[in-house]
Amino acid sequence: MWAYPVTLSTAVLLAASLPRLAPVLAGTGALSIIYAAVVALPLAGDVSARATAVVNALAFPGFATVAFLVARFVRNLASAADAARKRVAELEQEHSRAVVHDLLTYLRLDRFAEADDRTRAMMIAQAQAKHDQMRSYVDGSGGTRNVQERVNAVLRLHPSLPVRPIVAVDPGLQVPSDTLERLGHALDTALANVEQHAPGASVTVSVQADRDHVAVTVHDDGPGFDHASQPAGFGIREILGRHLEEVGGRGEVHSVHGGGTRVRIIVPRGQQA
Repeated sequence: MWAYPVTLSTAVLLAASLPRLAPVLAGTGALSIIYAAVVALPLAGDVSARATAVVNALAFPGFATVAFLVARFVRNLASAADAARKRVAELEQEHSRAVVHDLLTYLRLDRFAEADDRTRAMMIAQAQAKHDQMRSYVDGSGGTRNVQERVNAVLRLHPSLPVRPIVAVDPGLQVPSDTLERLGHALDTALANVEQHAPGASVTVSVQADRDHVAVTVHDDGPGFDHASQPAGFGIREILGRHLEEVGGRGEVHSVHGGGTRVRIIVPRGQQA
């Protein structure tokens, strides 16, 4: 009686511990032969007991296969959970980097100390607009899906820029909240780049839409830059790049030295409200 549970337990443990099915079948096959030799052969005089022992021996590979499949499913599930936790940690880190990237301009207190009264007033208005934006995010009250409202909110973050807005979309146009968040973040980055690299430049922000997409274009007449000699920073690489791609959008940056810069942000309209 002891041989069957011991051998069956060994077969199941073997199946649960080995990563491939072939060694499992080989090991359980050897156990079946040993079991049959130890139990079935001595029962030559008892046909019924011997047949039962043979059936038990033949069942070991089947039990082992089931145990192997269950163990593999659990291992795959655990691997998927580990990968998901790692991805969540990466996304949290990237979000933190994006938040810090947005706040870098506001942490330059030396700019405030060196500015004249008019510039200080603009900086105060900019900081207040950023505070209102972050407060609405923390409070959960910034859930608008309206494209024009979000564009206007981003423009208020850059009062020092002489922006000429051209909005050629329905005032009630809405897109999914996650898509609109990425759109607003990309527009904010594009305008911040103008402030940093093309101070004093005139800026045109145009908003257009077709049946499937919304496009926001930021064009400045600043000095521009050469893509080949200037590697993309975090804003262009991540916020205008991969972050938009995650919602099915894309960012296009065109610039030549001495010819200004044009940034085009394109996102899908998605399902309309």
